[in-house]
Amino acid sequence: MKRLIVASILLLLICGLTIGVPSIQAQRYPGRPIQYIIPNVAGSIMDINSRLLTEDLGKILGTQVVPLNKPCAATILGTEALATSKKDGYTIGYASNSTVYARILNPQTFHFDPDKDIEPLGQHVLLPLAFAVNASSPWKTFNEIIDYARKNPGKVRVDTIGIGSPAHFNLEIAQSLTGAKFTHVPFKGGESVITAILGGHIRSFQGRGVSHYRRDGRTR
Repeated sequence: MKRLIVASILLLLICGLTIGVPSIQAQRYPGRPIQYIIPNVAGSIMDINSRLLTEDLGKILGTQVVPLNKPCAATILGTEALATSKKDGYTIGYASNSTVYARILNPQTFHFDPDKDIEPLGQHVLLPLAFAVNASSPWKTFNEIIDYARKNPGKVRVDTIGIGSPAHFNLEIAQSLTGAKFTHVPFKGGESVITAILGGHIRSFQGRGVSHYRRDGRTR
């Protein structure tokens, strides 16, 4: 009888301890759509490559990968949204090496640490920098436009995708090495740049290396 009472008490105690404790089951990943941040405007090279990638990712992962454009600030705005997103693996995206240049030029604008807050998966696209002008432009070589900008400081307007971008960084290097002086016109990128070039309003220093990044709960 005593053994029965003790066994009953133990049973009630065990039941009491387990009341309200949910069962733990492994959840399949991904279990819902994934947000894909594109830190550039629609129609840009980064945007086009990102949307091609999201289609393949969706098929491979078996879930919807939703692209979201967050341009401005030389891709830093979108990269910051990626870096500060919830650490659950459901926010991924592109990032460029603007995070290297911009934090050197404007460290006060950075609210995240790219070395710790984003996890690189690998390089997806590599683009060379190129100085482009309208076909009707009087300059046919790089040396010709450099020579003109040296003799006519500030009269040639050159676009990049923003202050602190690789294109801006290389424009400053070109000016420093050659003595030429351009007027920098930051753009968001994409089709607005092409329109401005064709209209003869600006020259373009475009093209940049782009890397694919993933956001998860780990830091380095």
